[in-house]
Amino acid sequence: MLCVQGMSDNLVKIGYLLLNCAVFLIFAWSLLIFTSLVSSVSWYEPSGMQLLAIPVFSVPVLTIFGVALLLYGKWIGASILNRSLPFLGALLLLVITFAGSGLDGWKLIAGSVVCVVCAVLVVITTIHDLYRLRGPIDYRRFVT
Repeated sequence: MLCVQGMSDNLVKIGYLLLNCAVFLIFAWSLLIFTSLVSSVSWYEPSGMQLLAIPVFSVPVLTIFGVALLLYGKWIGASILNRSLPFLGALLLLVITFAGSGLDGWKLIAGSVVCVVCAVLVVITTIHDLYRLRGPIDYRRFVT
């Protein structure tokens, strides 16, 4: 386990915030991918090949950030929902991407809803955890 006796609490909280911002940006990017098949948006692309970016980029990156958030969040005592949200989002996005055949409308709607809900939950749980961590962090309970 890392020993962080000299590390500033604010630096730890900024690192936690940056990690959650990265997870939020991946969900926002995935939302752009799902909405790119809607003809009324300016980034419309009718081919559907962009959905391959979900299993190739979004799911692995969410898994990597999820592992980092799991370790970092457990270290500072973050909520379980915040630590598990990248994994749940990656699993749901992967299932939605490979479910069914073709580019069904339900796939676009379900993927967009999952991205929006996960992004909003990341923001809410991050604010809640940072508010709860207002005081000094007790690192002694994490050092073995």
